[in-house]
Amino acid sequence: MRHIMVLVLTLFAVTAFADVTLTEKSEDTVSVSYFSKGRIAVYEGSQVLNITDLKAQLIYGFNPENKTFFRATFKEMNDFYKKMSSDSEGQDNTPFAGDNAGKSVFVKKTGKGEYAGYSCDRYDVGFPPNQVTSQICVSPQVRQLLLGEMDAASLKRWMNLMDVEDASDPIRNKLDDISDKVGYIVYEKIIDSVPGYGGTEGEGYITVLDSVSTKPVDQSKFSIPKGYKLVPVMQVLGGDEQ
Repeated sequence: MRHIMVLVLTLFAVTAFADVTLTEKSEDTVSVSYFSKGRIAVYEGSQVLNITDLKAQLIYGFNPENKTFFRATFKEMNDFYKKMSSDSEGQDNTPFAGDNAGKSVFVKKTGKGEYAGYSCDRYDVGFPPNQVTSQICVSPQVRQLLLGEMDAASLKRWMNLMDVEDASDPIRNKLDDISDKVGYIVYEKIIDSVPGYGGTEGEGYITVLDSVSTKPVDQSKFSIPKGYKLVPVMQVLGGDEQ
């Protein structure tokens, strides 16, 4: 899911509109992202996970398990992420934080590929000299499809907001930069065998763009489902259950 969010929220765009639907598959999920009139809705199966209105600078997050949702402005989410980051300071044990924070990242082109009928350029991404942590394939063509959907200024503000959450992750920041300037990441393999963190060489978590549609999107995809109750942000995201 995190991968999908980062891909959805790290694209520049202009003001013309043409609906786009992207279906992406990983080893355990199928995620569908709908783009229409400056809005993004992300689903897993038949369940909506989040709806973002870039023009209004609003995000709705949903918890399908208990039928609750939150509504927050970008500023409120920014403040929330800052608080979460402050509360968890010194507790982050992910392989891309801590000792790796601030390290340089290399990007090496390795060939060509094709996913969902769109050509892409393959890259290895990692820490010098040869510690590959991600293998990606980037499609400028898919990025161009989305350039007609998003308001550039609003999208940039949201992208900056998400950087608050990922500020300690140089690899994620580099992938965000590639999505922003080069093209949409239609394939990503996150390598598990990071030295010092276990895993077996060759293992990894893979996300692939499975299909692309430019047919009109059903506008109900951007509506709050019936039966959902509005609650505070922390309750939906698992912090405060009260």
